[in-house]
Amino acid sequence: MTWGILSTAGWLAVFGLGLLIASKPYREQLLKAFEWRVFFVSLLTYTPTNIAALCLLAGFCGGSASRLIGFEASAALGAGATDPQAPVSDSRIYMGESPVRSMLRGFAVYIAFLAGIYITSNAPFADPTQEQYARTAGITSLLAFVVGYDPTFFRSFISLAEKFKGK
Repeated sequence: MTWGILSTAGWLAVFGLGLLIASKPYREQLLKAFEWRVFFVSLLTYTPTNIAALCLLAGFCGGSASRLIGFEASAALGAGATDPQAPVSDSRIYMGESPVRSMLRGFAVYIAFLAGIYITSNAPFADPTQEQYARTAGITSLLAFVVGYDPTFFRSFISLAEKFKGK
């Protein structure tokens, strides 16, 4: 639970950095002379790397929430929930897994986002506005959280997409 709270606070901090601090001056300063402090500020404020961090944190938050609910459900159901002879369901597997695995699924959402954004635009991060950043960060973080919370979500999403494709 502590790691989930810390990752949520980290998400809010990284989102605030990306929304409120322009990365261009830091990136230009890096072109003149390399400084570690400026490099890290650039990483946290430049839109593509900021959104990568948000997806990682959102996936971790989703995994932490899923694991917390899994532990609570297991405690509420008693010993029968931890019976090794009981059939294993998808939900039992992902609800007990490490949030680090969920974080990696969140990163997969980021990679899919990058692939999509570069297909649709030549220079997607040339001069993003705060509004564009907030929408992009919000959507990718939501998907990363959901995939971290319940990886079976993508099965439903793909099934739905196939139904629309067939029409």
